[in-house]
Amino acid sequence: MDTSKLPRYIYLDQNKWIDLHGALRGRPDRAEYRNVLSKLDSARRDGRAIIPFSAAHLLEAPVARQDRRAGLGELVAYMSQGHSIAPVDALSRVEVDRAVAHLFGELYLGEPPRPFGMGVNFAFGIPEKEFAEKLGSTPGMAQLVNAIMSSPRGVKLLYEQSGDLGLNKLLREHRQGWSVKWNRRREALRASSREVRQRHYAAILTFHLQESLRTSAERVGKSLQDVFGMGSARLMGLIADIPTADVETKLFTLRDQQWDRKAQPGDLVDIDFLAAAVVYCDVVVTERFWVKLVRHSGLDKKYRTEMLANLAELELHL
Repeated sequence: MDTSKLPRYIYLDQNKWIDLHGALRGRPDRAEYRNVLSKLDSARRDGRAIIPFSAAHLLEAPVARQDRRAGLGELVAYMSQGHSIAPVDALSRVEVDRAVAHLFGELYLGEPPRPFGMGVNFAFGIPEKEFAEKLGSTPGMAQLVNAIMSSPRGVKLLYEQSGDLGLNKLLREHRQGWSVKWNRRREALRASSREVRQRHYAAILTFHLQESLRTSAERVGKSLQDVFGMGSARLMGLIADIPTADVETKLFTLRDQQWDRKAQPGDLVDIDFLAAAVVYCDVVVTERFWVKLVRHSGLDKKYRTEMLANLAELELHL
């Protein structure tokens, strides 16, 4: 982390927000976080810190107890002040452009990734015009709705009503289905080396990025076949040159080496937000398991990100 850079972008996973909310409510078992909450608010107010929310926070809102969702949403909205972090899909489009240009020895002249913005539509990577179309309304109305939903009142409402929107059942089914499939795939590769498993996941990710790779290749006068024809070593180098893909590939590979821990339903969401947060935030506070893997992989040093598992330690970075 560059300690001279202000403001610092600080990402908290949902469990850490729940801990802060407990401190705010005066829970004795969360008393140790009261100073952190006070100092974090002070850093936010004087411009030393920005604490963005993400699509993951909104999607995971149904996990919180129903009687506490509104207060949790109010806290997230107040501390974020509408600042949000872009989803991986939005960031990777620009990252792929830059990496493909580098792959073929071209100078990248495009815009840099835009990891931070304002509002719910930014958090989901939905342009305002498309946001209007999804709502079936005019751009002006979509802008108004987005402004409302990104306000403390709006984000509080999203948290409070998320269970009624059917997100809880949908998210639970999606996570459970994914974890069952992934554990089967993981078991099939158990005898393989780490390098083989990393190439396997990189191949899956490359398929997911196929359209972005095609478009980026065409911009420098190449084809998708030219990209795939570079050989496995250079393709792995390409993935490493796409920051969010780099984080995703390494975390999935390391996670699968933990044979005493099966893939969990929440891993998909966790790795998705970490892929963006590790690359673009200055401080990330998340579960000890992920902190350990990020540090083991050297990703924290590569992207100059401070990884914390203990929320109380955040006080030292404010």
